[in-house]
Amino acid sequence: MGRRALGGDSETKWDADGGTSSPIYVTVDTRSTGIGWVMNQEDEARTHFLIQFRAKVLSERQRGYSQVKCELWGIISVVKADKDYLIRM
Repeated sequence: MGRRALGGDSETKWDADGGTSSPIYVTVDTRSTGIGWVMNQEDEARTHFLIQFRAKVLSERQRGYSQVKCELWGIISVVKADKDYLIRM
């Protein structure tokens, strides 16, 4: 984790406190059948580099959720799946 997308060699820069001084962005997209999210980091030149992307298929029960509840479930899924990484930010 923390590698520049497509084979680059830049890694996420962590400071002494275990956080990062470069902004990290999480984009979540929720559909009726699944959730997808992308985590990327901005470097000093304001270029965004992929950290990771993930997807999760919704269960039959979750597919019945309202759109607002699906969006909220998407955010909860990201926090649960990547909490160790996000807390380190």
